[in-house]
Amino acid sequence: MKEVGCSAEKSKIRIGVWSLTRTKIIERLRVLAAQGCSVDIVALRMTAGSCEKLMQGKPDRVRLRGFKAGNEAGIHEKNMMIEGDYLKPGTKVVFTGSHNFNNPSLHENDENVIRILNDNAIYESFVKNFEQVADATDQEIKSPGDCVKMVPPNDPDAAEG
Repeated sequence: MKEVGCSAEKSKIRIGVWSLTRTKIIERLRVLAAQGCSVDIVALRMTAGSCEKLMQGKPDRVRLRGFKAGNEAGIHEKNMMIEGDYLKPGTKVVFTGSHNFNNPSLHENDENVIRILNDNAIYESFVKNFEQVADATDQEIKSPGDCVKMVPPNDPDAAEG
């Protein structure tokens, strides 16, 4: 995500992911939001610490939504769509694959990610899907105190980061 910028234009970052816990990604998303990017995330699970770090302060450009336990809609996708300043202004890019934004996916699992660059039809189909999944969410995290909602009860991976 170091190729993403927010100064040339208002970039939009949409992430639909089953698990978001990697500290470096969360820190980068906070920096990008502070620089003017719009960050919209739908996730099924986060650790309390990773969620609190994402939502600390007043993250007015970060929107985080999820699903209550037992909600059959859920999400198992691993997608990131960036519209705006990626490598150069006016870019649309999709990252998709099996890789969650967590440490096990980075260090332990055999995962894949593909990048689809400047294919408007594919980009728009991923955004449409993201919006449908986002419409199915049943909770929005607005402050660090809400983060307990993102951690599944008795989660064996609660310490993951």
